[in-house]
Amino acid sequence: MSEAIFRQNAGQQDHTPAGAVSAGEIIQLEDARAAVVKTDLAASAKGAVYTTGIFDVLSASATTFAIGDPVYWDITASLAIPPDETAAGDLYLGTAVAAKTSGQLVVRVDLNARARQREQFSSRVIEIDHEDTAEHTLIDAADNPEGLLLVAFLGEVTEAPAGSSEDQLIVTLYDEDDNALDTLSTTNTTPDAIGDVIIGALSLFGVATGAVITKIPAGKSAYAKVSQATVGTPAGKLKVRVLVVPLQ
Repeated sequence: MSEAIFRQNAGQQDHTPAGAVSAGEIIQLEDARAAVVKTDLAASAKGAVYTTGIFDVLSASATTFAIGDPVYWDITASLAIPPDETAAGDLYLGTAVAAKTSGQLVVRVDLNARARQREQFSSRVIEIDHEDTAEHTLIDAADNPEGLLLVAFLGEVTEAPAGSSEDQLIVTLYDEDDNALDTLSTTNTTPDAIGDVIIGALSLFGVATGAVITKIPAGKSAYAKVSQATVGTPAGKLKVRVLVVPLQ
């Protein structure tokens, strides 16, 4: 038997959509990667999709990208967006290979391209307001093929918390199955000031020997959201991020 048998062109693979899809449509595969539909496919009909390549992708006129910027897909608006505008369920597309200035309606993207994963890396950084009720994705499932060890969940105060009780603006980290992984708690009693760092309770920086480590399961994304808003006269904002190590 041959050592290798040709099956498909590089950068393409077969896909069977549950519902009908059109050529040029952006979809998410079962392994969490983005794909571009090659030709119109009926529901349950197998056909080829692109998983790599350079594509011009629709984006809002006012949105801008520099060369090398990560590009995400807003599944609700069907537009390419930067990481700080993502919500739960949005899809990583790839890397911008040409600058997009205000007024242009497409961004040129190297599909699924990303920088080589480091041994330890930081998630995207998201600023969360005390009134924000959205789920903000910090780590995509595509970045987590083998599971991740949670090193630290960190928040930087960008607006001092205020209210009528001690604990204000509590932000919790969840995996995509809504399992709580760690929590950031700010306070307005001896108030946390702008620039202060808030560290999650399960950070490995302060964990005791024998404690159970926290992991993000393989193939799962992670998101943060406000789990306790401020009360009274509310205020407060945090820039949050996660430090993780791949479980290899």
